[in-house]
Amino acid sequence: MECGLVLATVGFILPKSGLLSQAEQRKRPLVEGVSLSRIVWSSSCLMALLIAGCTTFQDIDEGLAILHGRPADDLIRIIGFPDKEQVVAGRRLYVWSTSEDVTVFRPVTTVSLGNARISGANGATQTEFEKESTAFVPVVENYNCTIRVQVDRRERIVFHDLDGNAAGCERYAKPIRNTLKSN
Repeated sequence: MECGLVLATVGFILPKSGLLSQAEQRKRPLVEGVSLSRIVWSSSCLMALLIAGCTTFQDIDEGLAILHGRPADDLIRIIGFPDKEQVVAGRRLYVWSTSEDVTVFRPVTTVSLGNARISGANGATQTEFEKESTAFVPVVENYNCTIRVQVDRRERIVFHDLDGNAAGCERYAKPIRNTLKSN
């Protein structure tokens, strides 16, 4: 399963009346101007994003676990040279790290309610209106990932950990996933 799904956040305006009684909640939509199908769709997107993120980290974690006891060169062949080497408390670590700020455009939907006075040849009438509008708002997100691998004196992998988010770690997950599929 390919990751990199982006959750489209939808802005909602709650009713001006505030909290509703249980009887009123059964009569009115959950959120004024927003259909239940939109809420279900948004929830489905959130679940898909969470599953995609888990897959990315699961792929990396499984791939690195398989490489325990193998030479660090095997991992270097899969994801490239590490960004740095460290010695911490006598332990030798290889670190792969990436961080990138990306501007994404998220749809934000708002519902406006109001009254209009319409004048014509037959006089003036007062009418209520409801208008839904969607704007795409730029949002800066940081895609980042850090993989740390500890090696022993023979340069064999003995430990690993990772930190970051699905979008940042996809860079490493994809080659690891492809290597797992080919083996």
